[in-house]
Amino acid sequence: MRIEVTGEAFDDAIEVTTGQQARIVEVSAGLVSSINGRTGDVAGLAETAEVSTIAAAVAGPVADEAADAAVAAHVEAVDPHGDRAWASGQFLPKAGGALTGGITTNLTARSAFLKTTSPTEHAVTIYQASTTGVDVAAALNLISDNRETSAVYISGHETLPRGTVKITHTNGGSGATDDTSASALSIDLRRGTAAGTAAQGIFLTATDGGTTGRLLTLRNGGANLFTVPAAGSVYTATGAFGEQLPVNHGLTGWTYDPVIATTGSLLTNGTVYLSKIHVPDDTAITKIYWWVTTAGATPTAGQNWVGLYSPAGSRLATTGVDASIASTGLKTTTIASTSVAAGSFVWVAMVFNATTAPTIARASGSGGLATAVNAGLTSGVYRFATNGTAQTTLPASIAPGSNTAAGFAGPWAAIGP
Repeated sequence: MRIEVTGEAFDDAIEVTTGQQARIVEVSAGLVSSINGRTGDVAGLAETAEVSTIAAAVAGPVADEAADAAVAAHVEAVDPHGDRAWASGQFLPKAGGALTGGITTNLTARSAFLKTTSPTEHAVTIYQASTTGVDVAAALNLISDNRETSAVYISGHETLPRGTVKITHTNGGSGATDDTSASALSIDLRRGTAAGTAAQGIFLTATDGGTTGRLLTLRNGGANLFTVPAAGSVYTATGAFGEQLPVNHGLTGWTYDPVIATTGSLLTNGTVYLSKIHVPDDTAITKIYWWVTTAGATPTAGQNWVGLYSPAGSRLATTGVDASIASTGLKTTTIASTSVAAGSFVWVAMVFNATTAPTIARASGSGGLATAVNAGLTSGVYRFATNGTAQTTLPASIAPGSNTAAGFAGPWAAIGP
């Protein structure tokens, strides 16, 4: 409904009374000449129904305008309810912030899930800034009462040279030996309330078909001191339990300690002899060592060779040694650098042709040795074998499955960097 009031522009007021408490409508319109086009005595309009209609018509727009103004003021207000200051002291905003107290949960569902897609920020950083507090102020304390699964699961997808778990110990003192009794990793196997414990200190396995990498590497100052390759052989940089190992002599590997090579065998011209040597650590072989106990006579030019074969039978390296077989002693033959992975092996191969072939150092040659020295092995992985006769060079490849057991533990050989 629309009310139109016309008249002179004087400051007058219209008061509508209905016999009960009613609205007062003030109109700055001077003398009234008409209301909704009606002229005459205004008092004649004072029936209750008409006055109510007029009052509602006037009050509606006024109330709407007042409501709009109130809503606008509410929206624009910094703290419309007056409780923002209180809430700010109790809750974190969605954008994050700093807590002034701790967090404690005791739920039957997951207590927290933290995730980030940032390539430059950690998902979670826990920082214990106190520098004191023995055994009571760790940065992270994890406890599990679940006896049916691990207390902590950690999984990663590294392709760079990084560990799934990286532990760094930094000397917290000022002297070089202030942390002598500290360690980067400490494991304590406890019995609890039981009579004892039979737990393993460290268990390492490789499921999903296993790994071809090392199972363990201990390094100090950039040098490998102890490694366990995938095949299970062990490498130590300084020997173990007082036993002399190739590394003690600056070598990569040998067929056996040369002190065992107490005799020699006259080799057969044209026969390819193979001596197996395990490689305990990743290495590049540049030298082959072998030992002539009785010199050969009149070597046939270009028909005396020493080299290496891979487990698959591929020739890896070969060098002519015509002059070397004409004298006795330890021989050092240089070959092209040949890389071999830890846990693998190579065969040192020799073939000689001369009026009289050389005698090469070896260990025992007792009866039955051909079987005993290769006990439990198939021909493709024999320790000592022959493969081919009437040869004047080392073939580009051999068939390891065609190996024939040698009748003695030799020839002795070693390899080195």
